[in-house]
Formats: sequence, structure tokens, C-alpha cells
Amino acid sequence: METENTVSIWIGNFATKLDLDEFINLKYDEEGEVVPSLFYNQYNIDIDDIDDYLIEKEVFETSFTNLFDMLKEASYNNIIVNNLKQKGINPNIEPNNALILIYNYQFDSNTLRTISTEFIATVEYK
Repeated sequence: METENTVSIWIGNFATKLDLDEFINLKYDEEGEVVPSLFYNQYNIDIDDIDDYLIEKEVFETSFTNLFDMLKEASYNNIIVNNLKQKGINPNIEPNNALILIYNYQFDSNTLRTISTEFIATVEYK
């Protein structure tokens, strides 16, 4: 659901940035209607709750086994990491090379993992 000052965080593994973009970016059909991507479908996310310009995503050249290290280049990283620590989120992760952050969105679904991604948490970023 759309919220203020929160960020929902996913990690994953993708071969290239293009693969990540294909997984998450919305598409349009011939009539100009929005077609949800695989990401939105797998996590049952209502596209009306998301602003495309509030999505930060990256595929790194190396894999990370520490979530907090992975977040070092993210916007608001210090606040996000501190809030993850306060929530008791364990920074140790399986090797992952991709990060997806959706700002002003509170993820609320029973689906926490797919083949290529895993939901971590929603925390405040401001």
C-alpha cells in the first residue's frame, strides 16, 4: 500500500541490469494500457500503489553476503540501515547481486520469495 516515508526492500540475483529492468519495469500494450511486470504479478503488488520514479534498483558486479554493505550506495542508506537494525533484521544473506527499493510503499503480502528475489523488510527512510 502507498505510504509516506517508508521503503520496501528486495534482494535478488540477475545476470544483467537489463534482466532486472525486464523483471520490474511496467510495459504498455497496443492500446496504451499498463501491463504489470513479472515482479508485480509474483508479489501481488497493485501497480496503482507504486510511483515508477520512486523505485531504485541496481545489479552489482559482485555478490554481497551482507545486506548492510549492499545498501551502502542506496539513497538514505544510513537511516535505512539503522531502521533495519532496530527491527532486528539479520544482515547476513545468501550471495545476492541485485537490490530493489520502492519508496513510499509498504509491502504487505504473504509472498516473501520468488525464484529470483526475496523481500527483506519495510522500514522508514526519513
